[in-house]
Amino acid sequence: MYEKPAVSENRYVKLDAGIKTVLTILLAVAVGFCDNRLELVYFSIYLAVITVLLGSDLRFILKNLTAYGIFILFPYLCGLLLSMLLQQFLPGPTYAYHFAATIIRLIKIFFIWYICSLYFFTTPLQVIMEIFYIILFPLSYLGLPTAKYLSMVMLVMNQLTSSAGQFKQDIMEQVRIIIKNDSLGFTEKLKALSNILAVFIANSLQHSDEIQEQVDLTRASDYHYKLRISPNEILAVLSFVILSIFIA
Repeated sequence: MYEKPAVSENRYVKLDAGIKTVLTILLAVAVGFCDNRLELVYFSIYLAVITVLLGSDLRFILKNLTAYGIFILFPYLCGLLLSMLLQQFLPGPTYAYHFAATIIRLIKIFFIWYICSLYFFTTPLQVIMEIFYIILFPLSYLGLPTAKYLSMVMLVMNQLTSSAGQFKQDIMEQVRIIIKNDSLGFTEKLKALSNILAVFIANSLQHSDEIQEQVDLTRASDYHYKLRISPNEILAVLSFVILSIFIA
């Protein structure tokens, strides 16, 4: 029915999506119980191992570090700097800061960020929607078209991914050509860039009708997830139990 997004085919371990979803949630919760540096070291080693086993690489780790630094670490450090400045003018416990606690908190936030990223990177979107359908299935008894809503979410996300790729490859190339064209004045360049953007938006809007047509064809039978238990799933659960013992 739908094309699956690119997922590493060289994974050493393939897990059932349902088991993986439960373990992802449990790992995110377990991060909160890491109270000292040694427990964080155990957790980081565990994440490094499952990163390799699930087929990710150094590039995936670096991308996550970069995104985390831009969206979370930088704003957090700005707030910390503001707190330090306020501490100089308004001394007291209200604006006091503790660097060790701050660093541990930032590491925990990164672990949660990384766990979620690893889950979505190694799980096809279609399978994720099937898991959500099982979770939200009771809403169907209230008359909500759960299958159609999830189908719309998946189609929109696939379209956004496709549009982002097109924008990065085609549109940006056209923009570079226009900017480097010395024969065009500033006004002409601005007009050309506006036309490119308008065409891109128009082409994107044309896909809305296609998405609606595919949503209308969606049926509950399109979501057919079945739990699969194999030695990989059993070992994954046991590994989490062992990790829990170390950080308990």
